[in-house]
Amino acid sequence: MSFVITIGREYGSGGRYIASELAKKLNVNFYDGKLLEKVAEKAGFSLDYVQSNDEKKDNYFFGYNMFSSEVMSAAQRVATEQFKVIEHLAQTESCVIVGRCADFILKDKKNVLKIFVSSSMENKIKRATEF
Repeated sequence: MSFVITIGREYGSGGRYIASELAKKLNVNFYDGKLLEKVAEKAGFSLDYVQSNDEKKDNYFFGYNMFSSEVMSAAQRVATEQFKVIEHLAQTESCVIVGRCADFILKDKKNVLKIFVSSSMENKIKRATEF
């Protein structure tokens, strides 16, 4: 059975580094920016389109969902595809996913361990300025 570890983190806490090292130790895939490549590939979007609409508030470019009368912004379309990719990963492989709302998307899955990384403000500032 596959498993997923989601890592939520505060900016500067080192959560991304911890997630990357954990994936290496467990010999599983690590998804962060790499997830956007999967979204682009599966949805047929360009990587540029996905990156420019990732984790953004809705913008004024609207696209029509051809399967309903619902109007979705570019950011909503990217988020919807990202949710689908994360759910697919949880069903098909063991991996570590950092951020991307993966903990929320997979909240009802039994094969998911959710971790949140935090640190003191002093350490976060130091880490953010060094890295």
